[in-house]
Amino acid sequence: MLPVNFLGPYALLPNAENSPLLLGEQQSWQPGIYFWTFLYNKAHRINFIGCSPDNIAERHNEHIQEFFDGQRKFYELDDLNNGVLTQAYSPTDDHEKFVTNFDTLMEGVSLIRVFFSPLSESPQTLTRITCALAAHLQRLGGRAADWLDLDPVAYDPADYPGPMTIRLGRPAFVASLPDEMHL
Repeated sequence: MLPVNFLGPYALLPNAENSPLLLGEQQSWQPGIYFWTFLYNKAHRINFIGCSPDNIAERHNEHIQEFFDGQRKFYELDDLNNGVLTQAYSPTDDHEKFVTNFDTLMEGVSLIRVFFSPLSESPQTLTRITCALAAHLQRLGGRAADWLDLDPVAYDPADYPGPMTIRLGRPAFVASLPDEMHL
């Protein structure tokens, strides 16, 4: 059994709650897996799942740059507060929409909370865990799938060598995240 212990929540940008910043956490400068959440009804709702075989913090520097360049989706703040994920901006929108709404869009980025698990596993194992978690949320349907901003993920254990069990630990309530998964 592989323990996958998540740390967090951390923020990408300075925020009103003064949540600690991800890039200021020494353990984030290691390989591992991560997910982003938005807090709704005292539960963290997973919005994005990823992995970095090299360095989680450096990968998040790239993500932050993607936000600043308008290469990522942003969500309506009022809808987030009401438990609905409504797109406010997409990279396919015109650049004028991005510039006009920049302050509000960045406010949305400051609401993202990051959980990560430093793992010194092979890139294939990190990808396997990430895909399995995403596929789990998509299979659940409902809000778990609605909040997830990923293309459909096909996970087949037969694509990987041998069975694997992971035990998921986290310091805060994360909606729809199981305690254990058999991959």
